[in-house]
Amino acid sequence: MISTISDGKLSVSVNSYGATLSSLKRMRDGREFLWQGSEDSWTEQDVVIFPFVARQKDGWYTVDGKRYDVPLHGVCRHQPFSATRVSDTEIVLTNVFNEDSLTKYPYKYEYSVRFKVDDGALTVVHTAKNVDDKLMYFMMGAHPAFNICATYEGGKINTDGNYIDFLKEISPDYLTLEEKGHYITGKAPFGTIDRLSTGKDVMIKYKTVMLTDVGTDKLALRLADGESVYFDFGKVDVLAFWSMEESGAYVCIEPWHGAPDKLNPDRELKDKAFVHMLEPGKTFSYTYKVSFDA
Repeated sequence: MISTISDGKLSVSVNSYGATLSSLKRMRDGREFLWQGSEDSWTEQDVVIFPFVARQKDGWYTVDGKRYDVPLHGVCRHQPFSATRVSDTEIVLTNVFNEDSLTKYPYKYEYSVRFKVDDGALTVVHTAKNVDDKLMYFMMGAHPAFNICATYEGGKINTDGNYIDFLKEISPDYLTLEEKGHYITGKAPFGTIDRLSTGKDVMIKYKTVMLTDVGTDKLALRLADGESVYFDFGKVDVLAFWSMEESGAYVCIEPWHGAPDKLNPDRELKDKAFVHMLEPGKTFSYTYKVSFDA
């Protein structure tokens, strides 16, 4: 089910299946900032990432030596959420562990996503709660896709005129990937930069740009037509950027508390790099905010 909230400046629609964004529309001119999906590129628009970031090697991992098979980005993206709070400007969607989730992830959890609009900006809060009687190991993240400007020549897309503006110079490291771009092989310096192109050549080179030790918690997506999208993502383990390599006029900005599996991983969940832990009854939250030119 699609629900819409608005503050009169920004209209935000969310899908209760997977608790994903489906529209970010500026009301004064009707401009849509969220990618609307395409059969010839990425069909989705956003992903709730829990309890794994991206892929586990060969699609499986272990807890106390027992094997569990899990899909890309974990469990919640394939689960229905229920609206637990609704107003004109806010909606909270919640998913609770169930028989299906326990076959893929053997912990009892409660996961909620709060969407709130105020003064033309969207704030999204992800919260994981351990409702089990044992320590819970997990990762989590977001995956919103934003429209960018593009030109086309000979059937090929060109998105070079758009870029990520870090608003200052940063010197992050990045996680290196094997040839297919699925699993981590190491870490290397990315160099000193103040911007990152959203051109397809960047995606072809890196598959996914995964920055660590970013040194900033804010950025702006500068669009070729002069518009900007401002993204405040707070402190994260990894800040990732992704789009399909040769199609789609969009870029995903992905704050992660966690990371994809290594090429030669520890199979046991508690031993994985970037994994987080929650004691019974405790919660872990992260917040990001999206705003636009007036």
